[in-house]
Amino acid sequence: MGMKRVLRQPCDSAPHTRARRFGIKPNVAGKNKWARIEALQTLKSFLSRYVDARLAWVAGLREVEFPPGTYLMARRFGVTVAPVFNESPQDC
Repeated sequence: MGMKRVLRQPCDSAPHTRARRFGIKPNVAGKNKWARIEALQTLKSFLSRYVDARLAWVAGLREVEFPPGTYLMARRFGVTVAPVFNESPQDC
């Protein structure tokens, strides 16, 4: 637009159009197609379990268990978080 055009504008003017919001939110990225698909499915599963647990918690059920990865609710409100299970056994 340039500095001259900006300075000519009234100081109380506002845009006539709305900014685009809430577009794509890239939560998963990577070159491997199948790893991305698996990560998206894992994320979808987590969000579904989190939303269900949160709705129950808001409804007053304080003994509800949140999925692993829930950090803020655990820190702020001391909610119960399910343990993380590794699919592959580890050698001790």
